[in-house]
Amino acid sequence: MAEVQKINPNRTIVKQGDKLSFAQYTLSLAEAKFLAIVMAQIDMNDTEFKEYSIKVSDIAELTNAEQNETRLKKFAKTFQSKVITVDNPNGDFTTFNWWHHITYVKGESRFLVQLHDYMKPILLEFKKNITPFGKSSLLYISQMEKLYTPRFYYMLCSYQAQYKNELEFEVTELMNILQVKKSLRQYNQFNVKVLIPALEEINRITDLNVECKIADKDRKKVTKLRFEFTKKEKDLLDFIS
Repeated sequence: MAEVQKINPNRTIVKQGDKLSFAQYTLSLAEAKFLAIVMAQIDMNDTEFKEYSIKVSDIAELTNAEQNETRLKKFAKTFQSKVITVDNPNGDFTTFNWWHHITYVKGESRFLVQLHDYMKPILLEFKKNITPFGKSSLLYISQMEKLYTPRFYYMLCSYQAQYKNELEFEVTELMNILQVKKSLRQYNQFNVKVLIPALEEINRITDLNVECKIADKDRKKVTKLRFEFTKKEKDLLDFIS
């Protein structure tokens, strides 16, 4: 049996490396925030995933939405059905669920959750101090309202941890990482509905300033994007209550 650990509200730093930052998946904003709560609890010395106890009230506060039993059950079943795909350099890939289990304890209004064992190589490797990892804060993530803002922020933080302030993507590669739906695969739609809202929110809320530039075109078609980002001199956490 995994060790059960209550959520510590003082643990607010989410650690994430390239393998997770650039994996292929899509989560709702509520799911991304729920996952961030759990990821913030992981200790650098952990060798196994603990089972975490999360109060429904904490979820409601983070997602800014009232919760009832019907919504909670739908949320748990939907999240448990979602998968993440991790590519390997040799062309292999692995796809798996996020969670070993999500249990709702009705009489206590809380969840018991444990991450899937396949997440170990991408979340429990940092103690070895081999793979650089980005650090982001729940205090930023809790303020996010746009669907793709957490994904872009994680990617930028992960890259910044490698002392790099530029990140380039083929447009199709970025769309695949984000698993954007077919209706947003035209660049103009992607730019208006995905890029602009996410980057504006990062600039407004977080400790980063980011600018997106067209890096390459095939005739009139945008094929590559470059993200240039810097750390703000004044951390906006000073202004978030």
